Amino acid sequence: MSDEVVWRLAMSRHAAIVTKDEDFSVMAISRTEGPPVVWVRVGNTRRAELLAWFAPLIDKIAALLADGQRLIELR
Repeated sequence: MSDEVVWRLAMSRHAAIVTKDEDFSVMAISRTEGPPVVWVRVGNTRRAELLAWFAPLIDKIAALLADGQRLIELR
């Protein structure tokens, strides 16, 4: 799927985009409307390691999304 299709799909479903792709962060900054973007900025890693790193952050991410944050950058 193209980035634009993913963007529109997330908007229509009121969903956040969780991505390692910088393009979505640029879209979130440059557009007045759109889904929230959680930009994961970690290097290449195995899926299990990435999920283990990400899991403890879920509550904090959910709180930021509930506060209306449109771009959340995770390092």
